[in-house]
Parts: sequence; C-alpha cells; structure tokens
Amino acid sequence: LAQSTQQRSIVLLLPDSAELIANADPDRLQQVLLNLIENACKYSGPQAPVELALLSSPDELTIEVRDQGIGVPPEDQERIFERFQRATNAPAGEGSGLGLSVVRLLVEGMGGQVSLRSQLGRGSVFSLHLRPVERADHT
Repeated sequence: LAQSTQQRSIVLLLPDSAELIANADPDRLQQVLLNLIENACKYSGPQAPVELALLSSPDELTIEVRDQGIGVPPEDQERIFERFQRATNAPAGEGSGLGLSVVRLLVEGMGGQVSLRSQLGRGSVFSLHLRPVERADHT
C-alpha cells in the first residue's frame, strides 16, 4: 500500500524466523506505519530508500521505519511526539505537527511504545515496540 502511494523504494527487512504476530490492531498499525513511511519520504531526498525492519525478541516485536533524511535536532527529539510540535528544521508549511502525536496515541493504545533515534543530516529511525502474541504449542 505504501509503495503504491509513494514514488520511492521501500525495502522490507524481515527475519528468517517463523511467523511472528504482534498484539496490535491491524487497522491502527497500518495507519501508524503509513504515517511514518509518509514522513520518511517527505523528509528524505527523492532517491533515498526507506527501510522497514522487523526485529524480534522473546519479549518484544519491534518495527523500525528508517530513513536517510534531514534528521531531527537533538533538542526537538523529546517533544516530537507532542501535539502541534514540529522539528525546528522541518520545511515551512509541511504538516500540522499532529501526525506523530497520533502515532504515539495509537501505539500506546495497543499497549506498545514508540521511540526515535535520529542524527541531523543522516536520518531517523522510528521504532514501534509491540508485545508479541503468545502462542500455545498444540503438539
């Protein structure tokens, strides 16, 4: 869906392990991922790929949306998920500052957390931390 709306390469990095299921609402998760992918595309150069990576541990599934964009200044990173907050280096007229606050609300509503790692001029990684669904073995 994201590749059909964005004119850029979106690379999926998936583990070789068995099926992984997150404790998440599929529609909300889709909305969150589309928002993060749209932001990654908006703030990256036109040829820069966007990566989606799924990482797993016994206690957590992490979905990372990685870009090679402008990055978020360190002084803005704490507040970037608050309503009406935009990074000070964001181009004028590009959004209302609500998207990432909605992302945080939706992820927290699914029992997860969202975090950011970013370096100016090198890009950002938005990470969704979700609980895996525990599956009983039926042997």
